[in-house]
Amino acid sequence: GVLTDATPRERRGEAFGLYGAAQMGVLLLGPTIGAFGAGQFGGIGFVFVFSAVTSVIAAAGIALRVREEAVERRAHPTPSPDRTEVPPDAPFLEERWARDLAADAALGEAAAGTDPTGSAPPPMRLLNRGLVAALVLNMGGYFGSGTYEVIWSLFLERLGADLALIGLTFAMFGLPVLLFSPFAGRIVDRRGPFAFVVLGTVLPAITGIVYTFLVDPVLAVPLILVEATGFALLNPALYAIVAANSPPGRSSTAQGIYGAAGTLG
Repeated sequence: GVLTDATPRERRGEAFGLYGAAQMGVLLLGPTIGAFGAGQFGGIGFVFVFSAVTSVIAAAGIALRVREEAVERRAHPTPSPDRTEVPPDAPFLEERWARDLAADAALGEAAAGTDPTGSAPPPMRLLNRGLVAALVLNMGGYFGSGTYEVIWSLFLERLGADLALIGLTFAMFGLPVLLFSPFAGRIVDRRGPFAFVVLGTVLPAITGIVYTFLVDPVLAVPLILVEATGFALLNPALYAIVAANSPPGRSSTAQGIYGAAGTLG
C-alpha cells in the first residue's frame, strides 16, 4: 500500500520490480548465512535469533528514516455536477466538489489518450474485474508454489541430488528475479502488464512439464532459471494491475486481499 501511494502511477511497475528484486536478492544470501551461522554456533537456533535481530533493525530503520507522504483519498463517489445538490451552508463541500471535478477531468483526459502515460481512471468499486483477475492469478500461482515447496526437495533427492545441489536450486530461483524484475517493471510501465502476465504464466507452466522428464538433477538448474524468469516478468505486472485497480484510498485494502488470496492458494 505504501509503495502504491508513494509512487507515481507511471512508475509503479518499476517500483514493484525493485521490491521483488530486493526480496529475491536476499534469497541468494539467506541460505549461505543460515548454513554458515548454524555451523558456527552449533544449531539452527542461530537462524531464528538472527532473523529476529535483523527484523528489529529493519523496523527501527523504517521508523526513523521513512516518512509517509500525505495522500488525498477520495473514497466517496464523485458528486453530481448539479450544483443544487450541494447545500449552500457547507462551503467545504463546494471545495471538495471543485477538487473532485478537476481530478475527474484530468482522469478523463488520461482515459481519452491525451495524457502521455495513457493511464485509465481508477475504479470506484473494490472488487472490480481487474482486481478479481489478479486475485485468481495470484491464488493459482501460490497454489503451484505451495505444491513445489512440499515436493521439490524430495523430487531432486529421488533423482540423486545432494543437499548442496538442492540448496543451489533455491538460490538460483532468486537470480533472474533479482536481475530482470526492475527491467520488466519499467517495460510494464511503458507498454502495459498483460503481455508480461501471459509470458510470466506460460514459462513456469512449460518448465513444470519438462521437470517430469528429468533424469539428471543437475539439469534442474538451467530449467529453474527459465521458470524464475517467468516469475520475474509476472510479479511486477500483477502488482501493477492491483495498484491500477485499487480505488482511491483503498490501495492497502486491495493489496491485503491480493496477499490473502495467495496465502489461501
